Amino acid sequence: MNRSAARWLRFSAAAMVSVAVIAAALPEIRLPRDIVYDKAKDSPGPVVFSHDTHAAIADNKCTGCHPAPFKMLKPVGRMTHDDMNAARLCGVCHDGKTAVGVQDDCEHCHKPAPPVKGGAS
Repeated sequence: MNRSAARWLRFSAAAMVSVAVIAAALPEIRLPRDIVYDKAKDSPGPVVFSHDTHAAIADNKCTGCHPAPFKMLKPVGRMTHDDMNAARLCGVCHDGKTAVGVQDDCEHCHKPAPPVKGGAS
């Protein structure tokens, strides 16, 4: 093995070790539990929002949705299809192009509420 190849091999090994050390030092992201928005009057059911799903799509970065269109630690109390159709709130991404549109698949968002842990069966 010539000196250039040996140098490249040492550099590559050092780079891989550095990446592994940095990755091990990064804190694990802890996401809030699912948010359940109550069923509205003519709604097919409550909306269940999963931080896990959305964070994974945004490369585990909260900045995909925070501070805009959603303020962190200040949940939106009520949202409507009119808001979303006007490209506000969920409609910023759920436009049928970036992500499934709010009119495309009702069951995509409107789901039965998850059971309460420790609750009655």
